[in-house]
Amino acid sequence: MQIHDHLSISKNTAHLKGTIILPSSKSISNRVLMIRSLCTHFFDIENLSDSSDTQLLNSFLQSTFSNEGLNVIDLKDAGTPYRFLTAYFAMQSNNRFLLNGTERMKQRPVAPLVNALWQLGAQIYYMDEQGFLPLLIEGNILNNQNEVEMDTSLSSQFVSALCLIAPTLEKGLKIKLLGSQVSQSYTQMTLELMKQFGIEIYSTNEEIKIEHQKYQAKKFCVESDWSSACFFYAMAIISENVKLTFLNLYENSLQGDSQIVQIARRFGVETIFENNEVHLIKKDIINDDNIELDLSSFPDMAVPLIVVFAMHFPKVQLSGLSHLQHKESDRIFVLQRELKKVHIYLHYQNGILRFENSMYRKQHQKIFFKTYQDHRIAMALSLLSLDGYEVVLDTPQCVSKSFPSYFDELIKIGFRVE
Repeated sequence: MQIHDHLSISKNTAHLKGTIILPSSKSISNRVLMIRSLCTHFFDIENLSDSSDTQLLNSFLQSTFSNEGLNVIDLKDAGTPYRFLTAYFAMQSNNRFLLNGTERMKQRPVAPLVNALWQLGAQIYYMDEQGFLPLLIEGNILNNQNEVEMDTSLSSQFVSALCLIAPTLEKGLKIKLLGSQVSQSYTQMTLELMKQFGIEIYSTNEEIKIEHQKYQAKKFCVESDWSSACFFYAMAIISENVKLTFLNLYENSLQGDSQIVQIARRFGVETIFENNEVHLIKKDIINDDNIELDLSSFPDMAVPLIVVFAMHFPKVQLSGLSHLQHKESDRIFVLQRELKKVHIYLHYQNGILRFENSMYRKQHQKIFFKTYQDHRIAMALSLLSLDGYEVVLDTPQCVSKSFPSYFDELIKIGFRVE
């Protein structure tokens, strides 16, 4: 469907039935694109994500850059390409790059990655505020040393960016992991994908060691995106009659967000894997007393869960959310601000998120929400339509970052979108 500047979403029943066509995994697609660019032989990637992040990354990796002038790279709002390309361009000898992006991207940190690349001999310069875009990168051979320290408390993408280039470094690389690791499932995804392309890796909770070696080219098919599936699981958690089907989702997935299966089961949603299809059905709702969830490894899953728990399960407590402030928006702040419009209050203190919704009512009322150009905020706020609200979103086109067909899929299962 054509998406305009504002979009209205409504649903008159809490029934969910239909087959959902999920996008391909953006996270897997981005990592396999990096591996292909670092491999000596080209290979085909089937079912590559059509998300704007992946398409942007692919276009830069396939570009021919000048070694005479300055190559200007507009990263727009693409966080993963930002981190991955910083490491990749740092090792492109005789090329100079200026990396820039949106105003929000200029607020997203990169210092831990740049500090580690400096230790390897990278020539990277901050053009404005220290620790943030824009960056000037003068590509060169990274062979100063083979051991770095990495602060892992802000983003797993810093670690993944280094791991991906590590096999191509002459001395290999040993990364000492410092701080509390966030989004650890995404680091594991990176390592497991590298192993599938022939890379031997030694890893513990304290360090990752990768010797100099070659990626082995092979044809690869990207599975569907569990992070996108989480929004429909969230719908199922607060719906009465559920019969949803997904295709191309794997039970033993590389994606950490596949853990939604276990979390949703605690709220009465059963998952059946059968003949390459995944079926969701609703059983009895489980009492939410004394449920506490640590979502430090699942930042993308956290956003839809915060909204549905705030709506229907306010006794749930969530932790491991500190890194949400460094995403496409400061997600806790944004949800605090927007959910107040329906008398839902989020209390975030000492790393714990609690909910208050005593004044929240299911009702037919039009509510205007800001998305802050954040795809996951837009999709999460649409869930309020299950309680009778007509949800009006500004900048709904931001969903193209991960799930371009999201609103089309809503229509297929009984939502009104116009």
